[in-house]
Amino acid sequence: MSEHVDQVVVIPLEGRCGCGQVWDDEEVEAYRARQVHDLPEIRLLVTEYQAEVKTCPHCQSQEQASFPEDVPGQVQYGPRLHGREYDRRALPAPGTHL
Repeated sequence: MSEHVDQVVVIPLEGRCGCGQVWDDEEVEAYRARQVHDLPEIRLLVTEYQAEVKTCPHCQSQEQASFPEDVPGQVQYGPRLHGREYDRRALPAPGTHL
C-alpha cells in the first residue's frame, strides 16, 4: 500500500448491528483501507503553431516564417502521444505488481 494518497473516500457504516444498535450513535474505532492505483484523467493538449506571413511593402513579395522541423504537416501527433503506445505495452498485466 502506498503511504502517499491523493484522495481519500470515507465509507460510512450505516444501518444497525445484528443486535439492533444503530451504528450512527457509535464512534469510529478504526478504518480498513483498500487502494486503487490509476492514471490521472488524460486530456488532449492541442498546440497550434501560427507562422507569421508578411508582405514586403516595396516589392509585394510575400513570405512566411518556418515551422519547427517536428511540425511537418497541418496535423500530427506529438512525442508524448506517440509514447503512450509504448507505455501501454510496458505496463504489467492487471493483478501483478509494479
